Amino acid sequence: MQLIRLSVEDSYTAERPAAVAIGNFDGFHLGHQAVVQAMLDEAVKQGHAKAVLTFEPHPRRFFSATHAAFRLERLHDKLQHLRSAGVGRLYIARFNAELSGLSAQAFVQDILIKKLQARHVVTGTNFGFGKGRSGTVDTLSELLAQHGATHERVAPVKAGHLTCSSTAVREALEDSDMEKASKILGRPYTLIARVQKGDQRGRTLGYPTANLHFPRELLLPKFGIYAVVVTVNGKFYKGVANLGVRPMYRSELPLLEVHLFDMNADLYGQKMRVQLMQRIRGEEMFANETELKEQMANDCKIARVLLEQNA
Repeated sequence: MQLIRLSVEDSYTAERPAAVAIGNFDGFHLGHQAVVQAMLDEAVKQGHAKAVLTFEPHPRRFFSATHAAFRLERLHDKLQHLRSAGVGRLYIARFNAELSGLSAQAFVQDILIKKLQARHVVTGTNFGFGKGRSGTVDTLSELLAQHGATHERVAPVKAGHLTCSSTAVREALEDSDMEKASKILGRPYTLIARVQKGDQRGRTLGYPTANLHFPRELLLPKFGIYAVVVTVNGKFYKGVANLGVRPMYRSELPLLEVHLFDMNADLYGQKMRVQLMQRIRGEEMFANETELKEQMANDCKIARVLLEQNA
């Protein structure tokens, strides 16, 4: 996949016409996947380049720099999803004052037509663009038609009774409803990071853990203990993980501490993919480490049962 950083000011022009899917694609849920697939289908049909246009920083962050954590995944993880989907060209437009100030007409003419050579554009039905989000999907269709290009609107995707959207995923995470989040995403909810060295307190308690840290802007599920399935070095493991600030030890930043069953290798520096399958309980304060160890043993038993049931 070709990655191209784009800005209003540069003179970039694509080498060949493209079908372009536009969106933030945060979380890359089933709705996003449908939009990208529609673009891919048309690109193959017309012989166009397979392109996606997304924005960094997220517009929501640009307009409110102090906004609470809301992103569902890091940029690198989003890129991996798009690459795996078959996208050939990914445009990351710098979302700044210049881009946000473009009129709807200028966005279509200067960005989509001149720079990207868009011949077919795919969006969701609630797509808004241009200064103050003055442009709607109807506006987009009309402006593209003036340049001989077409527009396709992909209807909201349903997973059972659930409408697949980034907002719905965020609501599921805030409720620690991992089953709901997974249905909307079309895959288990997963946190990805490299293992970092910690204080090794888990090892002294008899439960060695791999410690994972995440950026502040990443929206995490409700703190607590989770049954997890982990991928590291191409191998799968079951385990239990604590997500939170460890009340007994007063961590300043949220941390995911993962204890793998029947495995005690040195994982420092390794990339770990942790699927949070089900929340067991919330974080608790214990009177002493003896009580903590007893609870950890019980958490492991519960996690083993839950994971066996979901196998």
